[in-house]
Amino acid sequence: TDQSSSAPVKSNYVATAYSPGVVIAQLAGEESYNYHIITTAVPDADYKSCTIRLNLALPVQENGEPDQYFAKSLLENSRMGLDMDRAIWNQLAVDHADTMVEADSAAVAFAGFVKQFRL
Repeated sequence: TDQSSSAPVKSNYVATAYSPGVVIAQLAGEESYNYHIITTAVPDADYKSCTIRLNLALPVQENGEPDQYFAKSLLENSRMGLDMDRAIWNQLAVDHADTMVEADSAAVAFAGFVKQFRL
C-alpha cells in the first residue's frame, strides 16, 4: 500500500452487533481497504469496567502477509475511537430509574434479550 497517499477512498461501511459484547465492522471498497474489525467487550467482575479487544481480519498481500503498516494504523485509529467513546461510557447511569412507557416495548424486549449475556 502507498503509505504516503492521502487520496480519498470510496468504500462501504457496515457494522453488525451480534450481542452487546460483540460487534463486527466491515469496510468494503478499493483494493487493500477491505477488512473486518471484530470488537468484543467483556465486563470485569465488579461490572464497573470491562475489557475490550480488537481483532483484525485483513487481506493478505502478494507475500502472503497482511500489510503491517495498515494493520498498525487501523488499530491505532480504532483505539483513538474507543478512547473518544470513553467520555460517553464513563457517564453511563446503570442504576437509573425505569421510566419506560408502553411505546417503549421494543426497547424493553431488547433489554430482556441482552440480560442473558451478563456474566
